[in-house]
Amino acid sequence: MFYFVIMMKNDYLERMNMYWVEEPNKAAVSELSNSQILENLAYAGKRFEYLYCRELRKLEQVQSKAIIKNLEEFKTAQTKYFQIKGMHPKIWFENWDVYKEIIQEAGRRNLALAENEMNGSEKTLCFG
Repeated sequence: MFYFVIMMKNDYLERMNMYWVEEPNKAAVSELSNSQILENLAYAGKRFEYLYCRELRKLEQVQSKAIIKNLEEFKTAQTKYFQIKGMHPKIWFENWDVYKEIIQEAGRRNLALAENEMNGSEKTLCFG
């Protein structure tokens, strides 16, 4: 029984870290296993439009909070928002620091992802 609980906990923790691109500040990329890095690359490649929209929503939230508290932070967030909004989601994704960090770590470990796994993106509508 005790062994089963430990296995469940480890499995849960591994699934929690599986999509590091969702919460990149949790841990360093170097702490991820090879399979987790490949899963993150495949997930990010398929969901780059969703990640693009999520980044825009985060900046909108920062703007709405910062306009009351800190005008400089508001201006910075607004500038970044309009820069990102002016880019195509694929171009933003290829220049995204988080994606570059994962690619760099995959290169260090000599990992490769099939090209067809990266191109099967789902269409996501982005409002804002």
